[in-house]
Amino acid sequence: MLSGICRSLLGCHHNIYISPNGKLIIDGKCQCPNGQEEAVDGTCKPAKCDSGLSTGRCYFFKGRSDNYLTFSANQYSETGLSKYIRPAKLQFCRDEKCTPHLPVNPSTEVYIKDLHGTLPDASDAGQWLDNKQNGGHIGKTPDFAKAGNFSITKWPCGKHCLTGFTDGLTQACPDVSPGISFDTRAKDSCIEFELLGVPCNLSLTM
Repeated sequence: MLSGICRSLLGCHHNIYISPNGKLIIDGKCQCPNGQEEAVDGTCKPAKCDSGLSTGRCYFFKGRSDNYLTFSANQYSETGLSKYIRPAKLQFCRDEKCTPHLPVNPSTEVYIKDLHGTLPDASDAGQWLDNKQNGGHIGKTPDFAKAGNFSITKWPCGKHCLTGFTDGLTQACPDVSPGISFDTRAKDSCIEFELLGVPCNLSLTM
């Protein structure tokens, strides 16, 4: 059931509804518009920490090893590229439909979709990064209910640090190309990446 703030609607557009106080109601969830975040009193205020990111856009993640975050051997890790290994093309989403143009700030819970599939057949394209934790290597899943809950914040030197929305994010194990894992103990841990914006759909850029 929606809160009193969101219950009365002025209008709608597709699955997005607008409440009198300016909030967006997306798939039954009350959310603040781009550049704003929810205050203690439930109203929308200008975001205190703007990451500069938004939903629907796609990125390559370049890690501290100078390798891209890739999906190989059923896990995400910073791995060198090859004929069958390419960078994961990652898209931030705040809901299963991946409604575009919503802000992605440190206080925002986001899910991450990988638009690239594993070569050569790429049959697993468009799946979600999953929710493995405490040493389990994060992989991908077609089931949104099993998608990981992430958060991301600006970091020094133009980078961003990826973590969990309620848990931390750490290396899954000591390795040259380590996987990543949610960490329920080190909740303040994150992994830094350089985010490189890329087209989500190459055919639309031709």
